[in-house]
Amino acid sequence: MHQSLHLITTPPPDWVRQLIQQQRTTAETEVVELDLTSDSVDYREVLECIFSSDSISVW
Repeated sequence: MHQSLHLITTPPPDWVRQLIQQQRTTAETEVVELDLTSDSVDYREVLECIFSSDSISVW
């Protein structure tokens, strides 16, 4: 299974939200979305996701 990671660094525009939603409907893709704007970011989880993902997008 393909894992796609989306790192959110600012509030994303609508087209980014649509793109992420479209990827969620793809059968062989696991989509992980991490909000880095939060006060409680678990950077250990971020690193694990980075190294286990097939593709990474930063928004």
